[in-house]
Amino acid sequence: MHAHDYLKLRRRAAGLTIEEAQLRLDTALYGGGGFAGIDRRGQGDDFEQLRDPCADMVRLEAGLSIAGTRELSLIRVHVYSIDPVIYLHLGMGGTPHICRFCGCTTFDACFHGHGTCAWAGPDLCSSPTCLTADLKEKRRAA
Repeated sequence: MHAHDYLKLRRRAAGLTIEEAQLRLDTALYGGGGFAGIDRRGQGDDFEQLRDPCADMVRLEAGLSIAGTRELSLIRVHVYSIDPVIYLHLGMGGTPHICRFCGCTTFDACFHGHGTCAWAGPDLCSSPTCLTADLKEKRRAA
């Protein structure tokens, strides 16, 4: 898994569209108005990004740009739950434990009705939702 795949997985696990994630990020960066009321030309962004309100999140999830410490902190606090250490580890070619369905990690476990998850496999957590998805995936493959 690559760092940008991890961001996409965590956004989807949070139930957010790319537009919703971008709006939350813009609100955290620039205040209440979201992208629409912000002139970002003075901040070195491409003109192309000015026309596309989802450019930042799209570029991060496509691996075309790399999130810095500030962006990772803002995403974690204001957009959706991520583990910045995992993102950086993946960016350096590491292979940490990440659930392939929800994207939780050892230090960013998901919560379900009975507490936090544990590892049910090398890339599968014990969340009932993930276990069910794994079972469905195995049935389709059979």
